[in-house]
Amino acid sequence: MTEEKDKLEGNSSKKSLSKKDSGFTRRNILKSLVGIPVLGYFAFEHFKNQEHRLINIEKQEKVLSDLGMDKIKIPKAAIKPASKKGELIRIGIIGYGWRAGTLANALGFMHPCDARSRNEKGRLESWLEQEDLNVAVTGICDVFDLHAQKGLETAASGIR
Repeated sequence: MTEEKDKLEGNSSKKSLSKKDSGFTRRNILKSLVGIPVLGYFAFEHFKNQEHRLINIEKQEKVLSDLGMDKIKIPKAAIKPASKKGELIRIGIIGYGWRAGTLANALGFMHPCDARSRNEKGRLESWLEQEDLNVAVTGICDVFDLHAQKGLETAASGIR
């Protein structure tokens, strides 16, 4: 009788070991199947976003055609060739005080008055020799109008 029990216990332990080794337990299968609805949800949202992008592009094209701007040809001189260094970095400056002016100089922008001053002192050439960092100022915000105006003039100066 004990031999039969040992045989039964041995067989059952072998079966349980083989189940654990294979990794196909009911628990593992259920855990794996739980991820399918989550994956489906993400796929649904992705395709919904793609559809909205296409609709927005169509709306933009319709507005441009309604305004007659779709026929405007942009001169090749106005299109800046893409930099080979990487993508253009667009920045916005909030509060254009003395610190922002210094940072703008370090990024490759200079106010025309500062450029004249540096040119008179013979320091403009060394500033112009600095590497172009491929940065564009896309926005300036300041509650003090004079600072905001100086920031706009600096960004639009095109000295470099």
